[in-house]
Amino acid sequence: MKIVIFGDIHGNRYAFDCFLDEIKKIDSEYIFFTGDIMGYYYNQSYIVRKLASIDKLISVLGNHDKMYLDANNNEDDLIKLSNKYGRSYILCSKDTFISEYLRKQKEKVDITIVNRRIILVHGSIDNFINGRIYPDKVGELSEIINVDYVLFGHTHYRMNEKIGNTRWVNPGSLGQPRDGKEPSYCIIDLENDTVEYKTIFYNKKLLLEEIRNNDPDNIYLKEVLFRRDSDE
Repeated sequence: MKIVIFGDIHGNRYAFDCFLDEIKKIDSEYIFFTGDIMGYYYNQSYIVRKLASIDKLISVLGNHDKMYLDANNNEDDLIKLSNKYGRSYILCSKDTFISEYLRKQKEKVDITIVNRRIILVHGSIDNFINGRIYPDKVGELSEIINVDYVLFGHTHYRMNEKIGNTRWVNPGSLGQPRDGKEPSYCIIDLENDTVEYKTIFYNKKLLLEEIRNNDPDNIYLKEVLFRRDSDE
């Protein structure tokens, strides 16, 4: 049995649409989303409605999703978030469907599929929303008894590590990777315990034009969009 895992969309409709087209070809029983629809880019309204239409989706709340909910009734807080993370916070603030959808999201999902226990969080086991697990910190992790998979996001770094009986998997970011790689998601074969990463290629010029129109002074949004490792 195969499951698809993706996360950290951050309003990037163009990468998300490519992802949706690809997974139509994959025979998967479930699709797991590690959270973070909100922040940075600008198509959250579109993305939320697409996610709501996926019957086999299992998802959790991300840190930007929670920040949006916490600030949504306070204009000053929304302005602060928009100044730091892009104007999408302000642009989406009147869309009640987004808030209603996010309020239904859990911070942690614990589910068993074909005798495989899976924990899904955005951050980490001890800090569901804001915890960070980086590939170079694998030595700090330990085996979790009776858990086969921990699926997480937040760092925007791909990661696949087996520690004891527990496999730790970060699919990388679909909307804004920061590990020098292109956007990605992954497929886990639960019966064979294999993880396959899939890379998404999309027209970044379309997103760059949105950044220029909405956040022309936000240098970070432009830089991270084209950041690559020298050995990639």
